[in-house]
Amino acid sequence: MCHFKAENEMWSVSFTEEGFVNVENKTDITKSFHIHLFQYRYQYLYTEWLVFPQAFFTPDLKYVIVTYGIGYVYFISLSEKRVVKFFKLFPDISYEDNSFEEIYTCCYYDELTQVDFSNTGRYAAIRVRAIYDPQDADGREVIFTPVYFSSVFIVDLYNLELCFYEYYNDVQEEYKNLASIAFSPNDNYIAMGALGTIVKVFCIANKKCLGKFSSLVWISDSTAIKDCHLIAFLDENNFVYVNKDNDIIKVSLQQNGQFVQSGIIKTNYDKPLYIQKIELNENEIICYVAGSMNYQEQKTFKLCFDAI
Repeated sequence: MCHFKAENEMWSVSFTEEGFVNVENKTDITKSFHIHLFQYRYQYLYTEWLVFPQAFFTPDLKYVIVTYGIGYVYFISLSEKRVVKFFKLFPDISYEDNSFEEIYTCCYYDELTQVDFSNTGRYAAIRVRAIYDPQDADGREVIFTPVYFSSVFIVDLYNLELCFYEYYNDVQEEYKNLASIAFSPNDNYIAMGALGTIVKVFCIANKKCLGKFSSLVWISDSTAIKDCHLIAFLDENNFVYVNKDNDIIKVSLQQNGQFVQSGIIKTNYDKPLYIQKIELNENEIICYVAGSMNYQEQKTFKLCFDAI
């Protein structure tokens, strides 16, 4: 019996409880294949801890990326029908060597290693996500955020090599779950932030941090932070994010090569309401607002920024 499936017009990938990955070509059956990718303890982890594999097709359809649990990443060549690259992103966290008991799993069920592709398709950003945030529901108690929730890896798909890694170890707050990332249109920069914590922007080529800004909006709903779209690039040199006051902050690249805050849109939303997602639509920004008692609304603002 197969579980979890990824597909597009040409390919379909599914998994079995026995650890097989079935790759089917919908137009030419001779190109289909299967690999026994997961073996020891896989079925136990699947049934007891809900550690599920996932599949992602690279934009050029050269590879299917299969991820498993906390930081296991396999690149399978669709033409060669084999694994051509494997990353174990966190060497101190493992399943196959019986060290699963070392992982604090009290509130980390359904851990998934997520892949997001950059705008040009050159890069894959890899993060561990989970349904629950490492804190209680109302944010009163902050539990230590493990390294696998506070890290992001970028793989250059041209050569299948890790080209960038950021771990929020220099952030003073304990809560460092990197729930929001965004690539610039030409993939020169990546901006990222943990809820309630600083936003950073980096040059991918030289790995330099080009700016730090305080602070990304706090979302108190611990089941809604898996992947929050709270940062968005307007163009290659400008991006916006939602700050702790629910205002929209514009950040711009300066001639000295640094990003600085350059504008603000006041939304006039006060707690307990918070913006949980933003979308860009031509010269507008759409804000999705949430609150207590399942309150939700949507509001659109013109991209007209006041000076800070």
